[in-house]
Amino acid sequence: MKKFSINPLALLAFMFLVNASPAAFAQQELEQKSQQELIGIIQAQQEALDDLAAQLRQADTPLLTARQEVLTSYYAALTQQNQTIVALLQKQESVFNFQDHASYAILIIVILICTAGVVFSYLELENARSAGKSNITVGVSGIQITSALSGILVLTLSLGFLYLFLDRVYEIDEVRVPTINQPQGG
Repeated sequence: MKKFSINPLALLAFMFLVNASPAAFAQQELEQKSQQELIGIIQAQQEALDDLAAQLRQADTPLLTARQEVLTSYYAALTQQNQTIVALLQKQESVFNFQDHASYAILIIVILICTAGVVFSYLELENARSAGKSNITVGVSGIQITSALSGILVLTLSLGFLYLFLDRVYEIDEVRVPTINQPQGG
Protein backbone atom coordinates (compact mmCIF):
# COMPACT_ATOMS: atom_id res chain seq x y z
CA MET A 1 0.00 0.00 0.00
CA LYS A 2 1.16 3.38 -0.92
CA LYS A 3 1.08 6.23 1.47
CA PHE A 4 -0.61 9.38 0.27
CA SER A 5 0.70 12.71 1.55
CA ILE A 6 -0.55 16.21 0.86
CA ASN A 7 1.74 19.12 0.48
CA PRO A 8 0.42 22.06 2.54
CA LEU A 9 1.50 24.60 -0.08
CA ALA A 10 -0.33 22.75 -2.85
CA LEU A 11 -3.42 22.55 -0.64
CA LEU A 12 -3.37 26.31 -0.14
CA ALA A 13 -3.01 26.93 -3.88
CA PHE A 14 -5.90 24.57 -4.59
CA MET A 15 -8.11 26.26 -2.03
CA PHE A 16 -7.25 29.66 -3.47
CA LEU A 17 -8.21 28.56 -6.98
CA VAL A 18 -11.45 26.96 -5.81
CA ASN A 19 -12.49 29.95 -3.68
CA ALA A 20 -11.45 32.62 -6.19
CA SER A 21 -14.53 34.57 -7.26
CA PRO A 22 -15.55 34.92 -10.90
CA ALA A 23 -16.06 38.63 -10.31
CA ALA A 24 -12.38 39.02 -9.55
CA PHE A 25 -11.46 37.34 -12.85
CA ALA A 26 -13.96 39.53 -14.74
CA GLN A 27 -12.50 42.65 -13.10
CA GLN A 28 -9.01 41.67 -14.22
CA GLU A 29 -10.27 40.99 -17.74
CA LEU A 30 -11.96 44.41 -17.94
CA GLU A 31 -8.83 46.16 -16.75
CA GLN A 32 -6.88 44.53 -19.52
CA LYS A 33 -9.19 45.67 -22.30
CA SER A 34 -8.74 49.08 -23.80
CA GLN A 35 -11.17 51.95 -23.63
CA GLN A 36 -12.17 51.45 -27.29
CA GLU A 37 -13.05 47.82 -26.71
CA LEU A 38 -15.28 48.79 -23.77
CA ILE A 39 -17.11 51.42 -25.87
CA GLY A 40 -17.65 48.79 -28.58
CA ILE A 41 -19.09 46.35 -26.02
CA ILE A 42 -21.40 49.02 -24.59
CA GLN A 43 -22.63 49.98 -28.10
CA ALA A 44 -23.27 46.34 -28.96
CA GLN A 45 -25.27 45.90 -25.75
CA GLN A 46 -27.28 49.08 -26.47
CA GLU A 47 -28.05 47.88 -30.00
CA ALA A 48 -29.18 44.52 -28.60
CA LEU A 49 -31.46 46.31 -26.09
CA ASP A 50 -32.90 48.54 -28.84
CA ASP A 51 -33.55 45.47 -30.99
CA LEU A 52 -35.34 43.73 -28.09
CA ALA A 53 -37.43 46.86 -27.40
CA ALA A 54 -38.49 47.01 -31.08
CA GLN A 55 -39.46 43.34 -30.97
CA LEU A 56 -41.53 43.97 -27.82
CA ARG A 57 -43.32 46.93 -29.45
CA GLN A 58 -44.20 44.77 -32.44
CA ALA A 59 -45.46 42.03 -30.12
CA ASP A 60 -47.55 44.57 -28.14
CA THR A 61 -49.36 45.93 -31.23
CA PRO A 62 -52.18 43.31 -31.08
CA LEU A 63 -52.50 43.91 -27.34
CA LEU A 64 -52.76 47.66 -27.85
CA THR A 65 -55.36 47.15 -30.58
CA ALA A 66 -57.36 44.82 -28.35
CA ARG A 67 -57.11 47.28 -25.44
CA GLN A 68 -58.34 50.10 -27.66
CA GLU A 69 -61.30 47.97 -28.82
CA VAL A 70 -62.18 47.10 -25.22
CA LEU A 71 -62.01 50.76 -24.16
CA THR A 72 -64.13 51.80 -27.15
CA SER A 73 -66.82 49.24 -26.32
CA TYR A 74 -66.66 50.19 -22.62
CA TYR A 75 -67.22 53.87 -23.39
CA ALA A 76 -70.01 52.98 -25.83
CA ALA A 77 -71.72 50.92 -23.11
CA LEU A 78 -71.22 53.71 -20.59
CA THR A 79 -72.73 56.22 -23.04
CA GLN A 80 -75.70 53.90 -23.62
CA GLN A 81 -76.16 53.52 -19.86
CA ASN A 82 -76.13 57.30 -19.38
CA GLN A 83 -78.65 57.77 -22.21
CA THR A 84 -80.92 55.16 -20.61
CA ILE A 85 -80.67 56.86 -17.22
CA VAL A 86 -81.50 60.23 -18.80
CA ALA A 87 -84.51 58.72 -20.60
CA LEU A 88 -85.73 57.12 -17.36
CA LEU A 89 -85.35 60.38 -15.46
CA GLN A 90 -87.25 62.26 -18.17
CA LYS A 91 -90.04 59.66 -18.05
CA GLN A 92 -90.11 59.90 -14.25
CA GLU A 93 -90.36 63.69 -14.52
CA SER A 94 -93.24 63.53 -17.01
CA VAL A 95 -95.12 61.03 -14.80
CA PHE A 96 -94.51 63.25 -11.79
CA ASN A 97 -95.85 66.31 -13.66
CA PHE A 98 -98.96 64.38 -14.74
CA GLN A 99 -99.57 63.15 -11.20
CA ASP A 100 -99.08 66.67 -9.88
CA HIS A 101 -101.70 68.10 -12.24
CA ALA A 102 -104.08 65.18 -11.65
CA SER A 103 -103.79 65.55 -7.88
CA TYR A 104 -104.71 69.24 -8.12
CA ALA A 105 -107.75 68.38 -10.28
CA ILE A 106 -108.86 65.68 -7.82
CA LEU A 107 -108.37 68.07 -4.90
CA ILE A 108 -110.62 70.64 -6.56
CA ILE A 109 -113.30 67.98 -7.19
CA VAL A 110 -113.11 66.80 -3.57
CA ILE A 111 -113.39 70.36 -2.28
CA LEU A 112 -116.43 70.94 -4.52
CA ILE A 113 -118.07 67.72 -3.24
CA CYS A 114 -117.35 68.63 0.38
CA THR A 115 -118.63 72.18 -0.17
CA ALA A 116 -121.81 70.75 -1.69
CA GLY A 117 -122.16 68.46 1.36
CA VAL A 118 -121.74 71.39 3.75
CA VAL A 119 -124.27 73.46 1.80
CA PHE A 120 -126.69 70.54 1.73
CA SER A 121 -126.27 69.97 5.47
CA TYR A 122 -126.90 73.69 6.07
CA LEU A 123 -130.08 73.52 4.01
CA GLU A 124 -131.21 70.43 5.93
CA LEU A 125 -130.53 72.08 9.27
CA GLU A 126 -132.41 75.23 8.20
CA ASN A 127 -135.28 73.16 6.88
CA ALA A 128 -135.49 71.15 10.11
CA ARG A 129 -135.28 74.29 12.23
CA SER A 130 -137.99 76.09 10.30
CA ALA A 131 -140.28 73.05 10.29
CA GLY A 132 -139.59 72.39 13.93
CA LYS A 133 -140.28 68.73 13.59
CA SER A 134 -138.73 65.59 12.23
CA ASN A 135 -140.39 63.99 9.27
CA ILE A 136 -139.69 60.60 7.70
CA THR A 137 -141.60 59.72 4.52
CA VAL A 138 -141.22 56.43 2.69
CA GLY A 139 -142.89 56.13 -0.69
CA VAL A 140 -142.56 55.04 -4.30
CA SER A 141 -140.42 58.08 -5.06
CA GLY A 142 -137.93 57.15 -2.28
CA ILE A 143 -137.17 57.93 1.30
CA GLN A 144 -137.38 61.48 2.57
CA ILE A 145 -135.91 62.37 5.96
CA THR A 146 -136.25 65.87 7.34
CA SER A 147 -134.52 66.43 10.65
CA ALA A 148 -131.53 68.13 12.21
CA LEU A 149 -129.87 64.72 12.51
CA SER A 150 -129.70 64.24 8.72
CA GLY A 151 -127.98 67.62 8.26
CA ILE A 152 -125.45 66.82 10.96
CA LEU A 153 -124.90 63.37 9.44
CA VAL A 154 -124.25 64.86 5.96
CA LEU A 155 -121.92 67.47 7.45
CA THR A 156 -120.00 64.77 9.35
CA LEU A 157 -119.72 62.58 6.24
CA SER A 158 -118.52 65.51 4.09
CA LEU A 159 -115.86 66.61 6.57
CA GLY A 160 -114.82 62.99 7.21
CA PHE A 161 -114.47 62.43 3.47
CA LEU A 162 -112.32 65.56 3.15
CA TYR A 163 -110.15 64.51 6.09
CA LEU A 164 -109.63 60.97 4.75
CA PHE A 165 -108.82 62.31 1.30
CA LEU A 166 -106.24 64.76 2.63
CA ASP A 167 -104.76 62.24 5.07
CA ARG A 168 -104.66 59.08 2.92
CA VAL A 169 -104.92 60.06 -0.75
CA TYR A 170 -103.44 63.53 -1.00
CA GLU A 171 -100.43 62.60 1.06
CA ILE A 172 -97.36 64.62 0.17
CA ASP A 173 -94.20 62.53 0.08
CA GLU A 174 -90.64 63.63 -0.38
CA VAL A 175 -89.30 62.71 -3.81
CA ARG A 176 -85.96 60.98 -3.53
CA VAL A 177 -83.75 61.41 -6.55
CA PRO A 178 -81.32 58.51 -6.89
CA THR A 179 -77.65 59.36 -7.09
CA ILE A 180 -75.77 58.06 -10.07
CA ASN A 181 -72.29 56.80 -9.37
CA GLN A 182 -70.08 56.78 -12.40
CA PRO A 183 -67.51 53.99 -12.47
CA GLN A 184 -63.90 55.03 -12.64
CA GLY A 185 -62.81 54.37 -16.23
CA GLY A 186 -59.43 54.16 -17.67
